[in-house]
Amino acid sequence: MKIGRIIETLAYFEVLPFFKCFQKLFRFNQAKTETTKNMGKILVVGATGGVGKRVVKILLENN
Repeated sequence: MKIGRIIETLAYFEVLPFFKCFQKLFRFNQAKTETTKNMGKILVVGATGGVGKRVVKILLENN
């Protein structure tokens, strides 16, 4: 069993919110090598539940 994978999954779903803060701090110093493509507009249907709201939040943060 990989404990790191479990921690990453819990942090992704914000079960461990403090862990996500630590990840942001450590990634702050790393150079961003990814290139992103602006896709324009995204239609999210059914974003009234918990998962939908998280998807919208992530999309807004990344754009």
